[in-house]
Amino acid sequence: QTAHAEQLHSLDLGLAVRTPQDLDAFCSIGLPLLHFVTDFSLSMNSLEDQGTERLCEALAASCPQLKALSLANNRVRAEGMRAFADAMKACSQIERIDLSTNSLGVKGLTFLAEGMAACEHLASVRLWCAGVKNDGLRAFAGGMKRCPSLRHIDMGFNSFAAPGMASLAEGMQACPRLETVLLARNLVGDEGLASLRDGMKACPCLRHLDVSSSSATDVGMADFCEGMECCPLLDTINLKGNAFGDVGLAMLAEAMKACPELERIHLSGNQFGDEGVASFAEAMRACPKLFEVDLGKNAIGNAGLMAFAAGMEACPLLSAVDLSETLVDDL
Repeated sequence: QTAHAEQLHSLDLGLAVRTPQDLDAFCSIGLPLLHFVTDFSLSMNSLEDQGTERLCEALAASCPQLKALSLANNRVRAEGMRAFADAMKACSQIERIDLSTNSLGVKGLTFLAEGMAACEHLASVRLWCAGVKNDGLRAFAGGMKRCPSLRHIDMGFNSFAAPGMASLAEGMQACPRLETVLLARNLVGDEGLASLRDGMKACPCLRHLDVSSSSATDVGMADFCEGMECCPLLDTINLKGNAFGDVGLAMLAEAMKACPELERIHLSGNQFGDEGVASFAEAMRACPKLFEVDLGKNAIGNAGLMAFAAGMEACPLLSAVDLSETLVDDL
Protein backbone atom coordinates (compact mmCIF):
# COMPACT_ATOMS: atom_id res chain seq x y z
CA GLN A 1 0.00 0.00 0.00
CA THR A 2 2.84 2.37 0.81
CA ALA A 3 4.45 1.76 -2.59
CA HIS A 4 1.18 2.54 -4.37
CA ALA A 5 0.65 5.65 -2.25
CA GLU A 6 4.02 7.00 -3.29
CA GLN A 7 2.87 6.92 -6.91
CA LEU A 8 -0.34 8.84 -6.16
CA HIS A 9 -0.17 12.54 -7.03
CA SER A 10 -3.85 13.46 -7.55
CA LEU A 11 -6.76 12.46 -5.33
CA ASP A 12 -10.44 13.43 -5.67
CA LEU A 13 -12.73 12.41 -2.80
CA GLY A 14 -15.71 14.54 -3.75
CA LEU A 15 -18.92 13.20 -2.16
CA ALA A 16 -16.90 10.36 -0.64
CA VAL A 17 -16.70 11.31 3.04
CA ARG A 18 -20.14 10.60 4.46
CA THR A 19 -19.55 10.66 8.22
CA PRO A 20 -17.12 12.20 10.72
CA GLN A 21 -15.83 8.69 11.29
CA ASP A 22 -14.95 8.40 7.59
CA LEU A 23 -13.00 11.63 7.77
CA ASP A 24 -11.20 10.65 10.95
CA ALA A 25 -10.17 7.30 9.47
CA PHE A 26 -8.90 8.97 6.31
CA CYS A 27 -6.91 11.59 8.23
CA SER A 28 -5.45 9.02 10.62
CA ILE A 29 -4.66 6.20 8.21
CA GLY A 30 -4.84 7.47 4.62
CA LEU A 31 -3.24 10.89 4.62
CA PRO A 32 -0.01 9.89 6.38
CA LEU A 33 0.72 7.66 3.36
CA LEU A 34 0.19 10.46 0.84
CA HIS A 35 3.35 12.53 1.13
CA PHE A 36 3.58 12.89 -2.66
CA VAL A 37 0.03 14.07 -3.34
CA THR A 38 0.05 17.46 -5.08
CA ASP A 39 -3.61 17.81 -6.16
CA PHE A 40 -6.33 17.07 -3.60
CA SER A 41 -10.09 17.65 -3.70
CA LEU A 42 -12.57 16.94 -0.93
CA SER A 43 -15.39 19.01 -2.43
CA MET A 44 -19.08 18.50 -1.66
CA ASN A 45 -18.68 16.63 1.60
CA SER A 46 -20.31 19.00 4.14
CA LEU A 47 -17.22 19.00 6.33
CA GLU A 48 -18.27 22.14 8.19
CA ASP A 49 -15.76 23.82 10.48
CA GLN A 50 -15.00 20.84 12.70
CA GLY A 51 -14.26 18.53 9.79
CA THR A 52 -12.24 21.22 8.03
CA GLU A 53 -10.10 21.69 11.13
CA ARG A 54 -9.42 17.95 11.36
CA LEU A 55 -8.58 17.67 7.68
CA CYS A 56 -6.33 20.74 7.54
CA GLU A 57 -4.39 19.62 10.59
CA ALA A 58 -3.69 16.30 8.86
CA LEU A 59 -2.82 17.97 5.55
CA ALA A 60 -0.33 20.27 7.24
CA ALA A 61 1.40 17.27 8.82
CA SER A 62 1.33 14.90 5.84
CA CYS A 63 1.27 16.74 2.49
CA PRO A 64 4.12 19.26 2.25
CA GLN A 65 4.15 19.08 -1.56
CA LEU A 66 0.49 20.01 -1.98
CA LYS A 67 -0.11 22.36 -4.92
CA ALA A 68 -3.89 22.29 -5.41
CA LEU A 69 -6.60 22.05 -2.76
CA SER A 70 -10.38 22.19 -3.24
CA LEU A 71 -12.84 22.31 -0.37
CA ALA A 72 -15.70 23.72 -2.42
CA ASN A 73 -19.23 23.23 -1.06
CA ASN A 74 -18.37 22.10 2.44
CA ARG A 75 -20.21 24.62 4.67
CA VAL A 76 -16.88 26.10 5.74
CA ARG A 77 -17.08 29.21 7.89
CA ALA A 78 -14.62 31.36 9.81
CA GLU A 79 -13.23 28.77 12.25
CA GLY A 80 -12.67 26.30 9.45
CA MET A 81 -10.83 29.02 7.55
CA ARG A 82 -8.51 29.57 10.49
CA ALA A 83 -7.37 25.96 10.13
CA PHE A 84 -7.27 26.26 6.33
CA ALA A 85 -4.91 29.23 6.62
CA ASP A 86 -2.66 27.26 8.97
CA ALA A 87 -2.52 24.46 6.39
CA MET A 88 -1.56 26.98 3.71
CA LYS A 89 1.35 28.13 5.86
CA ALA A 90 2.55 24.52 6.23
CA CYS A 91 1.98 23.73 2.53
CA SER A 92 3.65 26.83 1.17
CA GLN A 93 4.07 25.36 -2.33
CA ILE A 94 0.33 25.56 -2.93
CA GLU A 95 -0.67 27.13 -6.26
CA ARG A 96 -4.45 26.65 -6.57
CA ILE A 97 -7.26 26.79 -4.01
CA ASP A 98 -11.01 26.47 -4.45
CA LEU A 99 -13.34 27.51 -1.62
CA SER A 100 -16.45 28.11 -3.71
CA THR A 101 -19.95 27.65 -2.29
CA ASN A 102 -19.01 28.18 1.33
CA SER A 103 -19.89 30.99 3.77
CA LEU A 104 -16.51 32.49 4.56
CA GLY A 105 -17.52 35.95 5.77
CA VAL A 106 -15.14 38.71 6.80
CA LYS A 107 -13.28 36.64 9.40
CA GLY A 108 -12.87 33.71 7.07
CA LEU A 109 -11.48 35.91 4.30
CA THR A 110 -9.15 37.59 6.79
CA PHE A 111 -7.73 34.19 7.71
CA LEU A 112 -7.43 33.33 4.02
CA ALA A 113 -5.43 36.51 3.39
CA GLU A 114 -3.05 35.53 6.19
CA GLY A 115 -2.53 32.12 4.59
CA MET A 116 -1.97 33.69 1.17
CA ALA A 117 0.98 35.63 2.55
CA ALA A 118 2.85 32.34 3.06
CA CYS A 119 2.27 31.04 -0.49
CA GLU A 120 4.59 32.80 -2.88
CA HIS A 121 3.54 30.55 -5.78
CA LEU A 122 -0.23 30.99 -5.36
CA ALA A 123 -1.70 31.46 -8.84
CA SER A 124 -5.43 30.69 -8.65
CA VAL A 125 -8.17 31.41 -6.09
CA ARG A 126 -11.81 30.44 -6.66
CA LEU A 127 -14.34 32.03 -4.33
CA TRP A 128 -17.47 31.58 -6.44
CA CYS A 129 -20.60 32.03 -4.30
CA ALA A 130 -18.53 32.11 -1.11
CA GLY A 131 -20.30 34.82 0.87
CA VAL A 132 -17.95 37.61 -0.18
CA LYS A 133 -19.24 41.09 0.66
CA ASN A 134 -17.51 44.48 0.66
CA ASP A 135 -15.60 44.11 3.94
CA GLY A 136 -14.57 40.56 3.13
CA LEU A 137 -13.29 41.61 -0.27
CA ARG A 138 -11.22 44.31 1.39
CA ALA A 139 -9.60 41.62 3.54
CA PHE A 140 -8.98 39.38 0.53
CA ALA A 141 -7.43 42.26 -1.40
CA GLY A 142 -4.93 42.58 1.41
CA GLY A 143 -3.86 39.01 0.67
CA MET A 144 -3.62 39.79 -3.04
CA LYS A 145 -1.10 42.51 -2.28
CA ARG A 146 1.19 39.81 -0.87
CA CYS A 147 0.67 37.42 -3.81
CA PRO A 148 2.05 39.03 -6.98
CA SER A 149 2.06 35.56 -8.57
CA LEU A 150 -1.77 35.48 -8.79
CA ARG A 151 -3.09 34.79 -12.28
CA HIS A 152 -6.71 33.68 -11.81
CA ILE A 153 -9.44 34.86 -9.44
CA ASP A 154 -13.10 33.90 -9.50
CA MET A 155 -15.41 36.11 -7.42
CA GLY A 156 -18.63 35.35 -9.28
CA PHE A 157 -22.05 35.13 -7.60
CA ASN A 158 -21.22 37.03 -4.42
CA SER A 159 -22.72 40.19 -2.90
CA PHE A 160 -20.10 42.91 -3.11
CA ALA A 161 -20.75 46.32 -4.62
CA ALA A 162 -18.69 49.37 -5.64
CA PRO A 163 -16.73 49.69 -2.33
CA GLY A 164 -15.65 46.07 -2.60
CA MET A 165 -14.73 46.57 -6.23
CA ALA A 166 -12.49 49.48 -5.20
CA SER A 167 -10.64 47.15 -2.81
CA LEU A 168 -10.31 44.45 -5.46
CA ALA A 169 -8.90 46.96 -7.93
CA GLU A 170 -6.22 47.88 -5.40
CA GLY A 171 -5.36 44.22 -5.10
CA MET A 172 -5.20 43.87 -8.87
CA GLN A 173 -2.63 46.63 -9.02
CA ALA A 174 -0.29 44.39 -6.99
CA CYS A 175 -0.81 41.42 -9.32
CA PRO A 176 0.47 42.41 -12.78
CA ARG A 177 0.38 38.82 -14.06
CA LEU A 178 -3.38 38.40 -13.63
CA GLU A 179 -4.93 36.63 -16.62
CA THR A 180 -8.47 35.82 -15.46
CA VAL A 181 -10.85 37.96 -13.41
CA LEU A 182 -14.40 36.61 -13.03
CA LEU A 183 -16.92 38.92 -11.36
CA ALA A 184 -20.28 37.69 -12.66
CA ARG A 185 -23.47 38.57 -10.81
CA ASN A 186 -22.25 41.05 -8.27
CA LEU A 187 -23.47 44.59 -7.57
CA VAL A 188 -20.56 46.27 -9.33
CA GLY A 189 -22.47 49.01 -11.14
CA ASP A 190 -20.97 51.97 -12.97
CA GLU A 191 -19.03 53.17 -9.93
CA GLY A 192 -17.45 49.74 -9.56
CA LEU A 193 -16.48 49.70 -13.23
CA ALA A 194 -14.54 52.92 -12.70
CA SER A 195 -12.48 51.10 -10.06
CA LEU A 196 -12.11 48.04 -12.28
CA ARG A 197 -10.68 50.30 -14.98
CA ASP A 198 -7.81 51.22 -12.64
CA GLY A 199 -7.15 47.59 -11.88
CA MET A 200 -7.19 46.65 -15.56
CA LYS A 201 -4.61 49.31 -16.35
CA ALA A 202 -2.17 47.52 -14.04
CA CYS A 203 -2.81 44.07 -15.56
CA PRO A 204 -1.62 44.00 -19.18
CA CYS A 205 -1.69 40.18 -19.21
CA LEU A 206 -5.48 39.94 -18.74
CA ARG A 207 -7.06 37.41 -21.08
CA HIS A 208 -10.49 36.58 -19.63
CA LEU A 209 -12.77 39.15 -18.03
CA ASP A 210 -16.33 38.43 -16.86
CA VAL A 211 -18.47 41.33 -15.64
CA SER A 212 -21.81 39.82 -16.64
CA SER A 213 -25.02 40.79 -14.82
CA SER A 214 -23.33 43.69 -13.05
CA SER A 215 -25.72 46.61 -13.80
CA ALA A 216 -23.33 48.33 -16.21
CA THR A 217 -24.83 51.22 -18.22
CA ASP A 218 -23.32 53.42 -20.93
CA VAL A 219 -21.68 55.48 -18.19
CA GLY A 220 -19.79 52.53 -16.77
CA MET A 221 -18.87 51.25 -20.21
CA ALA A 222 -16.79 54.36 -20.80
CA ASP A 223 -14.53 53.39 -17.89
CA PHE A 224 -14.51 49.70 -18.77
CA CYS A 225 -13.45 50.44 -22.33
CA GLU A 226 -10.67 52.73 -21.13
CA GLY A 227 -9.33 49.79 -19.15
CA MET A 228 -9.68 47.45 -22.14
CA GLU A 229 -7.30 49.57 -24.15
CA CYS A 230 -4.54 48.62 -21.68
CA CYS A 231 -5.20 44.87 -22.05
CA PRO A 232 -4.14 43.88 -25.58
CA LEU A 233 -4.14 40.14 -24.80
CA LEU A 234 -7.84 39.91 -23.93
CA ASP A 235 -9.37 36.90 -25.67
CA THR A 236 -12.67 36.51 -23.75
CA ILE A 237 -15.06 39.24 -22.60
CA ASN A 238 -18.41 38.55 -20.94
CA LEU A 239 -20.74 41.54 -20.53
CA LYS A 240 -24.08 39.81 -20.92
CA GLY A 241 -27.03 40.77 -18.76
CA ASN A 242 -26.08 44.42 -18.25
CA ALA A 243 -27.92 47.62 -19.23
CA PHE A 244 -25.84 49.46 -21.82
CA GLY A 245 -27.19 50.56 -25.19
CA ASP A 246 -25.91 51.74 -28.55
CA VAL A 247 -23.56 54.32 -27.02
CA GLY A 248 -21.97 51.75 -24.74
CA LEU A 249 -21.57 49.25 -27.56
CA ALA A 250 -20.01 51.91 -29.78
CA MET A 251 -17.41 52.58 -27.07
CA LEU A 252 -16.79 48.86 -26.70
CA ALA A 253 -16.32 48.58 -30.45
CA GLU A 254 -13.68 51.30 -30.39
CA ALA A 255 -11.85 49.56 -27.52
CA MET A 256 -11.93 46.24 -29.39
CA LYS A 257 -9.51 47.74 -31.91
CA ALA A 258 -6.86 47.55 -29.17
CA CYS A 259 -7.58 43.83 -28.55
CA PRO A 260 -6.55 41.86 -31.67
CA GLU A 261 -6.46 38.55 -29.72
CA LEU A 262 -10.19 38.65 -28.98
CA GLU A 263 -11.84 35.27 -29.59
CA ARG A 264 -15.10 35.25 -27.59
CA ILE A 265 -17.44 38.08 -26.69
CA HIS A 266 -20.78 37.70 -24.91
CA LEU A 267 -23.15 40.68 -25.04
CA SER A 268 -26.63 39.13 -24.80
CA GLY A 269 -29.33 40.69 -22.66
CA ASN A 270 -28.37 44.35 -22.98
CA GLN A 271 -30.22 47.31 -24.55
CA PHE A 272 -28.51 48.02 -27.87
CA GLY A 273 -29.92 47.83 -31.36
CA ASP A 274 -28.96 48.24 -34.99
CA GLU A 275 -26.86 51.38 -34.51
CA GLY A 276 -24.65 49.74 -31.91
CA VAL A 277 -24.29 46.57 -33.93
CA ALA A 278 -23.13 48.60 -36.93
CA SER A 279 -20.27 49.96 -34.79
CA PHE A 280 -19.51 46.49 -33.49
CA ALA A 281 -19.41 45.04 -37.00
CA GLU A 282 -16.89 47.65 -38.08
CA ALA A 283 -14.66 46.75 -35.11
CA MET A 284 -14.73 43.07 -36.04
CA ARG A 285 -12.20 43.92 -38.75
CA ALA A 286 -9.64 44.49 -35.99
CA CYS A 287 -10.37 41.10 -34.36
CA PRO A 288 -9.78 38.41 -37.00
CA LYS A 289 -9.51 35.64 -34.37
CA LEU A 290 -13.14 35.98 -33.26
CA PHE A 291 -14.90 32.63 -33.30
CA GLU A 292 -17.77 33.13 -30.81
CA VAL A 293 -20.13 36.13 -30.67
CA ASP A 294 -23.29 36.35 -28.55
CA LEU A 295 -25.65 39.24 -29.36
CA GLY A 296 -28.94 37.60 -28.36
CA LYS A 297 -31.75 39.23 -26.41
CA ASN A 298 -31.11 42.72 -27.82
CA ALA A 299 -33.20 44.99 -30.07
CA ILE A 300 -31.39 44.00 -33.27
CA GLY A 301 -33.36 44.16 -36.51
CA ASN A 302 -32.62 43.32 -40.12
CA ALA A 303 -30.41 46.39 -40.59
CA GLY A 304 -28.21 45.30 -37.70
CA LEU A 305 -28.10 41.78 -39.08
CA MET A 306 -26.90 43.00 -42.45
CA ALA A 307 -24.18 45.10 -40.83
CA PHE A 308 -23.08 42.15 -38.72
CA ALA A 309 -22.99 39.90 -41.78
CA ALA A 310 -20.60 42.34 -43.44
CA GLY A 311 -18.38 42.28 -40.35
CA MET A 312 -18.27 38.49 -40.40
CA GLU A 313 -16.26 38.59 -43.62
CA ALA A 314 -13.25 39.80 -41.60
CA CYS A 315 -13.47 36.85 -39.17
CA PRO A 316 -12.79 33.58 -41.01
CA LEU A 317 -12.71 31.57 -37.77
CA LEU A 318 -16.18 32.68 -36.63
CA SER A 319 -18.17 29.52 -35.97
CA ALA A 320 -20.65 30.34 -33.17
CA VAL A 321 -23.11 33.25 -33.39
CA ASP A 322 -26.13 33.77 -31.11
CA LEU A 323 -28.85 36.13 -32.36
CA SER A 324 -31.69 34.48 -30.45
CA GLU A 325 -34.59 36.56 -29.13
CA THR A 326 -33.78 39.58 -31.30
CA LEU A 327 -36.03 41.47 -33.77
CA VAL A 328 -34.53 39.81 -36.83
CA ASP A 329 -37.16 38.59 -39.30
CA ASP A 330 -37.08 34.99 -40.42
CA LEU A 331 -35.00 34.85 -43.61
